[in-house]
Amino acid sequence: MTKISTHAMNIWRLAVTEMRSCTRMARTWLLVVLGSGVFLHLAANWSSQAGLYEYTSLNSPAVGVFGPRYMIVYLAQLIVMWLALGMLFFAFDIRSRDVRDRVFEVLDSRPVTNLELLAGRLLGSTILLIIPVVLIMASILVMSFLDQIVGGDLGRVVDPISILSFLTWDIVPHVILWGTLTLLLSMVLRFRVAVAIAALGIMLFYYLFHFAMPLYLKTGLSTYTSIGFLTSDIAPQYVTWDIFLNRIGVLILASSFLLLATGLYPRMVNRPVRPQWIGAGLSVFLVGVLTLGGLGYSKILDLQDVERWATVHKELQSHQQTDIQSIEGSVEIRPGRSIKLDLTLVMAPQTDGSLDAWLFSLNPGYRIDSIAVNDEVVADDDYEFKDGILRIPTANGLDSASTVHLVAQGVPDPLFAYLDSELDWKTMEPTKAKRLLLLGHRPFVFQSQYFALLSGVSWFPSSGSAYGKHVFETHKRDFFDLDLEVRVPKKWIVAGPGTRQSLESPNTGFRFKPNQPVPEFALIGSKFVRRSFETKGIEFELLLSPKHTKNLSALASAVPALQEWVARQIDSLERAGLRYPFGTLSFVEVPTHLRVYGGGWNMGSAYSPPGIHMIRESGFPLAQFHSVKTDAEKEFGDDIESVGSYLFEHLKHYFQYDLHGGSPMVSLGEQFLGYQTAPHGKGATALHAFVNELAGSLALEGDGVFSVYFIFEDHPVWESTVIPNVKFERDYLSVFRDRRFNRARIWKPGLYTALTDLNFETQPRNSLETLLLKSYAISRTVRELVPRENVGAFLGRLISDHRGGSYTEQDFFEIASETGIDFESLVGDWLNSTELPGFLVRKPFFQRVPNEEGKLEYYTVVVVRNDEPVPGAVSIDYTLEDQFEVSWADTVHFPGNTTLRVTLRTDTPVERLKLHPHLSLNSGEIRRGVSQERFTYFQPGESVPYIEKYDWVPAEDDAIVVDDLSDGFSLVNSPEYSSERDNPPLFAYLFGPNEFTPYLYYGLPDTGNVQLFTKRGEYSVWYRQYDRSSHGKYDYTYVSNAMGAKESQPRFSAKLPSEGRWLLEFHLPEVGNELRYDLKERQPEYFGLIRWPGIHNFEINVGDTIESVEQDLLNAYPGWHRIGIFDTSSRDAHVTIVDVTDGVAIADAVRWTPVE
Repeated sequence: MTKISTHAMNIWRLAVTEMRSCTRMARTWLLVVLGSGVFLHLAANWSSQAGLYEYTSLNSPAVGVFGPRYMIVYLAQLIVMWLALGMLFFAFDIRSRDVRDRVFEVLDSRPVTNLELLAGRLLGSTILLIIPVVLIMASILVMSFLDQIVGGDLGRVVDPISILSFLTWDIVPHVILWGTLTLLLSMVLRFRVAVAIAALGIMLFYYLFHFAMPLYLKTGLSTYTSIGFLTSDIAPQYVTWDIFLNRIGVLILASSFLLLATGLYPRMVNRPVRPQWIGAGLSVFLVGVLTLGGLGYSKILDLQDVERWATVHKELQSHQQTDIQSIEGSVEIRPGRSIKLDLTLVMAPQTDGSLDAWLFSLNPGYRIDSIAVNDEVVADDDYEFKDGILRIPTANGLDSASTVHLVAQGVPDPLFAYLDSELDWKTMEPTKAKRLLLLGHRPFVFQSQYFALLSGVSWFPSSGSAYGKHVFETHKRDFFDLDLEVRVPKKWIVAGPGTRQSLESPNTGFRFKPNQPVPEFALIGSKFVRRSFETKGIEFELLLSPKHTKNLSALASAVPALQEWVARQIDSLERAGLRYPFGTLSFVEVPTHLRVYGGGWNMGSAYSPPGIHMIRESGFPLAQFHSVKTDAEKEFGDDIESVGSYLFEHLKHYFQYDLHGGSPMVSLGEQFLGYQTAPHGKGATALHAFVNELAGSLALEGDGVFSVYFIFEDHPVWESTVIPNVKFERDYLSVFRDRRFNRARIWKPGLYTALTDLNFETQPRNSLETLLLKSYAISRTVRELVPRENVGAFLGRLISDHRGGSYTEQDFFEIASETGIDFESLVGDWLNSTELPGFLVRKPFFQRVPNEEGKLEYYTVVVVRNDEPVPGAVSIDYTLEDQFEVSWADTVHFPGNTTLRVTLRTDTPVERLKLHPHLSLNSGEIRRGVSQERFTYFQPGESVPYIEKYDWVPAEDDAIVVDDLSDGFSLVNSPEYSSERDNPPLFAYLFGPNEFTPYLYYGLPDTGNVQLFTKRGEYSVWYRQYDRSSHGKYDYTYVSNAMGAKESQPRFSAKLPSEGRWLLEFHLPEVGNELRYDLKERQPEYFGLIRWPGIHNFEINVGDTIESVEQDLLNAYPGWHRIGIFDTSSRDAHVTIVDVTDGVAIADAVRWTPVE
């Protein structure tokens, strides 16, 4: 013991000496200055982030994951890299510094071993680097603590567990590793420059390798605890086994470097034992490599297990014969330790007798204790439990119900979850994976202080395989009755499928017995703080962590307004024939790292299992609602009722604007309808999406939207998924939908693909976005044009006629017809057809007309024609003169091939109109300015708007027009833009993902891709963009190329109706700055500002005749421009823009007009 103490004292004295020596070096103070700058910059970022969070956290729960409390996730690697660089510059000349300072003889003569000498000096450098980081982190924690005491605005801005974990498992091992490696290099290379270059090269290689490493390997091999994973207050985790074993391997490697450096250190002392040190270092190095290699190999094996499970379950996804009628029994949960299942499953009778074994999905983390069928024990050799598939031989007689008694215990394997998920963060490109991790990564939580057991992890037995359950065409949803007892530790509360009944038990026990069959269920438990109220026989409860109750007091005055609104909604739904089926709806706080999205092709929100809606910890529990209360009190003073109403309205919009899957509006349709009955057969997935959309909007008088792909948007729209723009107010989601879904990349596949023909397996993203676009548009049309009572009766009949079972397309339309909803006259064959309405609009005008009292009113008239045979609907909003507020008129229904005149009556003139087709060949809203007409020619009716049929059909002529959206338009020698494009490796490391897939606008990239293409060195790219001045019938686009037409050329091909003389014209949209009209000649220095069109060289090919025409479009105004008159000897005509110089190449449309 004395000897160990002596060695320790020697190491400590040398550490103190090294710290003194380092403080005398100029480079130390340079590092201090630079490091202070870096950390001040980080502190400033943190401070500004905290200040921004205080405001933005009130807009949407999605903002929470970008809050300052998760700063370690985003800053850890930068801080560690800086400290590693600091250690490198402390240690790279450790021996040559002794020689230079002439102290090497003194050190060589000291009675300490090489190991003590190097370990002491390494310890001194490590302490010197770590002290400022500890002080900075401590100051942030203290600031956060004091802010809470004084009731400041920052809230719990930093997670203490993440700070402690970061210091222990990130900083210390990294600094030691790079310090020992640099020591070893300094012993091997001797020259300081060589040491520095070698160390920097190894460091750069490591970070590039780490960046490119897939996340499934990073979970075992990464030396960072976060790697994008979000932390949690309510389920904190200081260290995992992967992190612990990884750091052990890192420290073993560091020890080997230190031992090798010890053996190579040029001192006379211990020279005889140098071979032993080197041998020990090599041996320890081998152990470290094997440790880390084994950990990495285990991750590869884990991935192989997941792939094998997915393959097995995919092969069995067609199995539909296993039908569970009911599940009853008990679940004993010992959080963080084990789960014990004691369940009896009642199996439905089999009439065909072809089933020889029941097939269940059950997590392979369980160990089967016993199985009995009809009270007869099944021997271990007679059933099979492998790869998450449990096969149990059926009973002899299948004409009556049978029972299966299952006893199993264990902890579910987190890898056995969402096997059919289209995206998997573990194998995705790292940059995209980090985006996806913002939506959480754990499929369930099972820790000593919290558990959340979701059906996606198959923690209870379910019928069939765990694959393909979201494709309702082939998978019939299995509904079963549930009677479950749940036993948990004392003082715990459990949320489950409906009303919770307390049981007499030494521990805490609850019983869940929903009044109707369910297709799945979840259990969430902890020591929650509970708030509840009951309305119309339905209980609503809020379960929060005791750490996050601050908003309960801030929003207390909003409770009466909430209760009144809930009672009004429930009463309205019951009058319409709908009722919430589960008795209790529990809103439960869950850890931020719990995965938001589920599995399958669509990866919809997993946050609303039956009877539960989950609230993400980073959202409402941590949002700064006290500032909203302060604002309300400033505006309304002591009027508590007005303050409460204000807070409630804010809270309602807050949850509605959660576009990261946590909005109750997204999944409420499942609670009211989808968990009671579901479609099956042709078009079933589309029907399911539609009825859930309709039921959810009917229940909450609002809507929500979620797609897991929102998180990947490199587009301004992506920002709106995080911070909604407050100016949109109630219509923010409609604006978001228009911007996000009414884009040709989504809209064009929707145009050409019927909902019954969507391919969920090969085109999951296009299918999802087409479904989101169409289901919302159709449901919006129905709820705005069909009386609420009819809609409620329709949904109620679906439930009552098919509760606990499935319905077909025929059932759906028969019930709709019987309840007064004629889909054919409303929207046509929206399920099986691709036909859509198309709207043409004349310029609106207004008139001043005296009313009955002699006062002037304004009649604003707009004439709209549906020029297609399919019916459709249009919503109209308008802005009055000198006002910013947007008003909405009633939705107008247009039968096919019909023109309507719509008149608005207002007290002030209408300045601008917007027409919003619900679903049409017009891919977006139609905007029109309003001008004044000075004569009166009609008297409108009393309704607003007043609608009447009108005789207007746009005139047709003999001209043949080919525009950039016509079938006759093509790009000669054009590259393929639709495929995924690899980035150069250096670009990938410095700027982002290793690949990107361009957003295509009718087959060509839109202008949002310009930066990505130019960074890759691709400049000659044809982009398609929308412009109202361009030619088009329903959509107005043109294509352009800033580099001209040398690499690929636009071609307009037409089939003329006859030979003869034809006038050829070219259409030019409004391109470039209007200053170009005043230019007498091109001035290259202004091109970046003005962006004028260039000199276009047209090649006209008609039959065997080829002519060339050159036109300078510098000063050309928008509109049609004559190219020439041509005598054609063939009906096949081709116009190609073969070259463009001195400006932007434009391809919009050409027009052939016969000349008499």
